[in-house]
Amino acid sequence: MKAVEHIGKKVIFCAFIDKSTQNIARKIEEYCEGLNVQGYCATPYFITAKGFLNRLKKSLNLLFNDADILILRNSVYTPFLLLILLKARFNGKKIVIEMPSPMRVMVHEVWESDRNVFYKLTLITLFYLLFPYSLWPAHRILNYSDESDYFLFGIKQKNQLTTNGIHTGPIPVKEFRKNHSTAPFTFIGVAMFQPSHGYDRMIRSIHAYKKTTDLENQREILFYLVGDGSPREEWELLVKELSLTDSVIFTGVKTGNDLNSLFSQINVAIGKLAPYKIHLDLASELKLRGYCARGVPFIKSYNDPDFPDELDFVYQVKNSDTLIDIQKIIEWFDSLDHENLSNRMRQYAEENLDYRNKELLYL
Repeated sequence: MKAVEHIGKKVIFCAFIDKSTQNIARKIEEYCEGLNVQGYCATPYFITAKGFLNRLKKSLNLLFNDADILILRNSVYTPFLLLILLKARFNGKKIVIEMPSPMRVMVHEVWESDRNVFYKLTLITLFYLLFPYSLWPAHRILNYSDESDYFLFGIKQKNQLTTNGIHTGPIPVKEFRKNHSTAPFTFIGVAMFQPSHGYDRMIRSIHAYKKTTDLENQREILFYLVGDGSPREEWELLVKELSLTDSVIFTGVKTGNDLNSLFSQINVAIGKLAPYKIHLDLASELKLRGYCARGVPFIKSYNDPDFPDELDFVYQVKNSDTLIDIQKIIEWFDSLDHENLSNRMRQYAEENLDYRNKELLYL
């Protein structure tokens, strides 16, 4: 990192926030904390006003500040901020646009959503008409996955592949508990449910394990699904159809001490299991970083630059709809050095995943 050049430079991180994105607000606050540790003077600017026009009016405040660098979290509002971004650049500000998802992925997410077809087609058409042109004023585009050539037109040299970071400090480390072969083997998936999380794949895999494993060799399996979202009803019906109501538990949203208490019982955490549904093979999932900071081994199904193959606490499965071999996961988990595992994972998170130790702007 350019430790001297950015000392004291003022940064504003702008994002449109509503009730469904409150967790994103915390992520941005932590991102700004990381910038401050690195020598910047960074503050978040959240636009929470209700109504399209009211939000655009609030965005005009971006013209009246003394920031050296303006970071904008990409959204459907970005094309309508084009003149503001051009004016900011003309005034000498550096413009950075963070892409929560590549545009090609946003297209697939919209198409896979439960909105009506007219809405889907309209929004996707607007994406292709307004992007990537509305990103042209930026000095740097931060992407967490590969982008298509169409959406990189005119900005390919500005595009920077990066990875997500977290603030490890507030995340508690899971205490070591000796693993007993008679105790239930516990999984957890924490998310705002989307089809790409693919937890139905895990449900079917547990069913296959229970059907094909002799009772004398079979472990009791518990899978906690923490969160909510549109696929929940479908997954709950699947659980009932497969007679797994004693094994798969939907807890709803949990935070704070309730979530920490649940994690204390967990053996293995689950990342996205169906990113293929949105044509995603390279990603940087925040929840995996949280699992690592807690010291809970986890499963992932895509490539993540922050978790190379040699890490023993990560279990890689195929990015497809194939069933997952639960027995192999149990054997992998049992083979780990559990006495040092949590602290070793926490150390890895502090050194490699914390915002304080990452390049954040690439300017």
